[in-house]
Amino acid sequence: MAGIDQRHLDLPQSTVKPRWLLTPDDEVRPSTRERLRFLLYAIAPWVVLYEFTAHLHLPGRAFQFGFEDRLPIYAWTAPLYQSIYIAAVAAAWLARTRRDLRRLTISVWTSLVVVFPIYWIMPSQAPRRAMAATSWVAQVLQWERDTYPPTAAFPSFHVLWVIFIARVFRPSWLGVVYAAGVILSCVTTGMHYIPDILASLVIAPLLMEPERIWCGVRKLFHRWNR
Repeated sequence: MAGIDQRHLDLPQSTVKPRWLLTPDDEVRPSTRERLRFLLYAIAPWVVLYEFTAHLHLPGRAFQFGFEDRLPIYAWTAPLYQSIYIAAVAAAWLARTRRDLRRLTISVWTSLVVVFPIYWIMPSQAPRRAMAATSWVAQVLQWERDTYPPTAAFPSFHVLWVIFIARVFRPSWLGVVYAAGVILSCVTTGMHYIPDILASLVIAPLLMEPERIWCGVRKLFHRWNR
């Protein structure tokens, strides 16, 4: 149809570049639908993979220091440890821009791809230490200990989650304080060993900026092919 102006055949940019997986990389405030998509595309896959891994009942190795089994358990720190489950959902609403939400989603996806194969190839565990406390807080912690096996411990996904989420806190120092508290509670509740935490702290920087790393890898390949 030569008589038709080809400019009128251009499709809107939104149809050419679908945004149903990731929010755009801009400073616009996320819509409610975009925030809900984070629950579906980021949190739901983690839940599925974690439940699948937990039910494999893989015999794992405990990565620990010799003194850790003698450490006391402070049950009163359990609410801080368990707050991450609420914070993971709330993170979609804590994100002020679509760029923040996009970065958070990519970090979660990258960690799923990297960490869960580690759980399957190199199974790990963090056996629960004895706990004598009988308060309601201790009972809630005991319920979690009884419900979920001490597997998939190294590296700690709990630590990765709180590091990712801390970046969307404003002011930023609040995120740092919250992350430090949750990381410490991983030990004080007896849910993780210290090496589990250290491993997460080592790989977290790589997972926090996956797009930048990918761009760096592409540049290296381009230089290599010249």
